[in-house]
Amino acid sequence: MGTSKLAKKHGVGSMVAVCPVEHDFAYSETETTWVEMRQEAEKEALSANSSLSVLNTDLVYGNDASHVVHYMQQCAMTGKINKAFVKNEANFKPVSQTDLVRAVEGVQAAGLKGQWAVRGETPVTVKELLNLVEASCGKQDNATTGQMQIPVLPPLRMLEEFLVGTGVDTNMAEMVSYFSENQEEPVTGSSVWEALSTAPETDLKKFFSQLRLEDGDERLVLPTFGSYKMVYTD
Repeated sequence: MGTSKLAKKHGVGSMVAVCPVEHDFAYSETETTWVEMRQEAEKEALSANSSLSVLNTDLVYGNDASHVVHYMQQCAMTGKINKAFVKNEANFKPVSQTDLVRAVEGVQAAGLKGQWAVRGETPVTVKELLNLVEASCGKQDNATTGQMQIPVLPPLRMLEEFLVGTGVDTNMAEMVSYFSENQEEPVTGSSVWEALSTAPETDLKKFFSQLRLEDGDERLVLPTFGSYKMVYTD
């Protein structure tokens, strides 16, 4: 909202905001879910600035480290991950980094305004995505075991969150759990590809079949967890 108003104040003629669902804070203390809060905030931003375009992205993957997929790569290499990721219930349509760049360029060139969804073409469950990641790390399917969230007891989790906040890995697990339980589309808005009369070019399964990561690869270290080999870290 603040950026939207500031852009309008300074006469910015066109602005594209890329809003990855995996970067949201998957938590709410009210009856309004974090997904609904996100939607309300985007509507307010759009109403405050008619020159704004909002691109809601599904999970993003590519040669450069991204957020959730990067975390999954780290966990696949160490063989452990939050148990939310080994369930076969949350559904996503991951989009590649190169296709996301194409979407941004296309929206700018066409002058599209409003809210748009940026998805890939291949639907996968979070477990199927983890299997693709495992293969790219030289692991067998289902080699990554699901771990209970630590602390296990709710009162201790509340104490931990009070003292240090919600960790990145905990937040990602909460996001996956939410979409597992509610079976909602991870992103909202009309398809940006339909609006641009084009389609994603990167094939999800082909990309991961050609990607090779080895233990110690510098791409595994940053930006998510520099200490990814530790048993538990936020």
